[in-house]
Amino acid sequence: MNAWLERIRARLAPLRVRLTLGVAALSLIALTSGAVLLVWAVRTTLLSGIERRNDEELRMFEQQVLRGVSPDVLELPPGFVRPPLPPPPGPLTPGHPAPLMLFGPKPGPSGLPADVHGFGSGWAVKARAIQLPSEGPFVVAVGRPLLEAERSIESMTRVLAAGVPLLVLMTTLAAWVLVGRALRPVHAMSNGASRIADATSGERLQVPATNDEVSTLATTLNGMLDRIAAGTRRQREFVSDASHELRSPIAALKTLLEVELAHPARSEPKALHDALLSETLRLETLSADLLALARLDEEKAPRHDEVDFDDIVLEESARPRGRPVDTRGVAAAKVRGDRSALMHLVRNLLDNAARYARARVGVTTRTEAGVVVLFVDDDGPGIAETDRARVFERFTRSEADRSRHTGGAGLGLAVVRRIAEQHGGTVRAATSPEGGGRIELCLPALDVVTP
Repeated sequence: MNAWLERIRARLAPLRVRLTLGVAALSLIALTSGAVLLVWAVRTTLLSGIERRNDEELRMFEQQVLRGVSPDVLELPPGFVRPPLPPPPGPLTPGHPAPLMLFGPKPGPSGLPADVHGFGSGWAVKARAIQLPSEGPFVVAVGRPLLEAERSIESMTRVLAAGVPLLVLMTTLAAWVLVGRALRPVHAMSNGASRIADATSGERLQVPATNDEVSTLATTLNGMLDRIAAGTRRQREFVSDASHELRSPIAALKTLLEVELAHPARSEPKALHDALLSETLRLETLSADLLALARLDEEKAPRHDEVDFDDIVLEESARPRGRPVDTRGVAAAKVRGDRSALMHLVRNLLDNAARYARARVGVTTRTEAGVVVLFVDDDGPGIAETDRARVFERFTRSEADRSRHTGGAGLGLAVVRRIAEQHGGTVRAATSPEGGGRIELCLPALDVVTP
């Protein structure tokens, strides 16, 4: 039983089959309901029309009788007959019916109606009792045969009984064809997507020229493939650049150790230790920046803690960097964000400035127009106009100094930009008042940030 049900589910699984069956079921319900309502409406209309005509003619006969016209000489409409009436069974009493005067179209082979109280025996009859001053009470009735109406209703019922299944079949076939044509571009996109093994290959889905939901879907999927390709290229470039940058300190450490092992008597322990520590610190900084970028690329929303940004600047400025940091321009400033991420941001800015500064580094904070602004200035060679946009890209170093000792790995400012973007801020490079480099950071102040 379960296997049989599974086979049925497998056959009903395609969208084309399910949509076609849905259209068939809906059309069957709608057409059947419409046919039933149509037959009922036609029957009601025909019978109401017959009853209305009987009532009009009955009033006409009643008016003639009340004017004194004898029932035997009543003026009849064309086609009406006055059938012979049987003699009254006796004196009229409350227990005996009044004599019947029946008028109506010629009854045909079916004869006269046996029931004069409504729709019975194929006749529609309207009867009314009339009190004649001279002849006593009579029951005047007008009857019409229902044969033609019933034939019309039966003919329409037969036509609908044959037409509804035919219309359902035609609707089902049309739905099968139209759904198949509508899903053809989807199948083409599915086949095209199965052929695209690598989003970076440049192959994309064909966009139908229908300007509908299917073309919108194809455009959206192509945009997704472009984003995947861009992300894949960035990832590959990141892995390649990271491998290249990590190779340098590792190779330097290996060289220092090999020299120490090959010539132990000729090496100076302090110089060796200083060199190993320098390369280890460089490797530590590079690893921290790589880890920070990996976490920032996860697109997780930062924390929204209340942070004294000036305290972070003063705390990071107190770290030894080989260059004095002037903090006289630091003023109180509050922001919302992740304190550890903002500390990493300020640390990278100060490390970058100290790396290029000749004698000093200056930091300034101020709050203006709902924005906290941080300036980090140095008195070094400055940043060329052509490099001011690209210095925030990953593994980008100034062309003026590509030395591994002063050029860094090119990740510090990239981390700064990602942290600033996650906190709703911006960062740009400019020229300091001393002619060196300036990094200007803008973050939303606490009073304009929504938690």
